[in-house]
Amino acid sequence: MDTMIPEVLFFAANLFYCLGYLVRDMLWLRVLSMAGAVLTFPYFFLQAEVLVSAIAWQGCFLLINMVNMVMLLVERQPAALSTEQQHLKNLVFGSFSNRDTLRLLNIATWKEAEPGEVLLDVDEQLDELHLLYSGAVNVQRQGRCLVNRSAGTFVGEVHYITKQPTSAAVSAAGQVRYLSWRYQDLERLFNRRRPLGKAFE
Repeated sequence: MDTMIPEVLFFAANLFYCLGYLVRDMLWLRVLSMAGAVLTFPYFFLQAEVLVSAIAWQGCFLLINMVNMVMLLVERQPAALSTEQQHLKNLVFGSFSNRDTLRLLNIATWKEAEPGEVLLDVDEQLDELHLLYSGAVNVQRQGRCLVNRSAGTFVGEVHYITKQPTSAAVSAAGQVRYLSWRYQDLERLFNRRRPLGKAFE
């Protein structure tokens, strides 16, 4: 009977692996894979010749899964937003999770513009994208004001998407406070978080 125990445990381990491949939730995949790895240890250890290499590799897989499981658990913890951050989430990023909102805001730089200050000019090749937090700006072309934009709107968003030179000038209509993202910082973030990049665009 005792000789059957390792076989039963090995069978149970593979059953856990199968269940792990069936689930869609990454956390459950990690948990089931770890359970499977643990159950293989008696089987490898109780062979006529202990399978040291197999035990070592299973130990590596177990450690990797443990680290990734902890990272997943940390990511799933609710992220607290400051008053400013919550205001921006309500204003612009309502469909994003708190954590994704923080990922975006943490790579942005706060800036201010004085009345009349030009945020961008005609025929510029920009390397930054702006988001108005407070105040308003005038969008002008050939000296004529086309539109007035207020808090919660982007400045330079067309250039960000098309990468074509700007076709209008934007200047502060009063005291303006805004966020600014460098393209390279956004690209670096969206390469790691592609769904976030698509949602942002």
